[in-house]
Amino acid sequence: QAAKAKVQAKKDAVKAKKAKIASSGPVRPRTLFVKQQAGKGMNLKQMSEKFNTLGASEKQALVNQAQKNLAKRNEIRKSLKKPATKYALFVKKNFATAYESAKKQTNDKKAAFKLAWPR
Repeated sequence: QAAKAKVQAKKDAVKAKKAKIASSGPVRPRTLFVKQQAGKGMNLKQMSEKFNTLGASEKQALVNQAQKNLAKRNEIRKSLKKPATKYALFVKKNFATAYESAKKQTNDKKAAFKLAWPR
């Protein structure tokens, strides 16, 4: 029972994360247009034809709004990211130089990786 609850909690957390990301709105002009036209009695084919016949200024407005939504979405994603651990920061800082020096010792990339990896 506890295992089921744990699995369900994880699923709910993933759904909540996806919902938060989606709350930024559509990030493509066509999708934004379709969302605006929803409920007006048109099918998807008609909406697509109408989008293709839009003027440049109308399309540009949709493009601008989609770019704003994308910026919002990236901010949301950034806020959901966990901060890097001290170990990850250490590896990021020191591994590249260690790997380059290890590659000079051997031609095999796998062996160089093993030599360079901090223990």
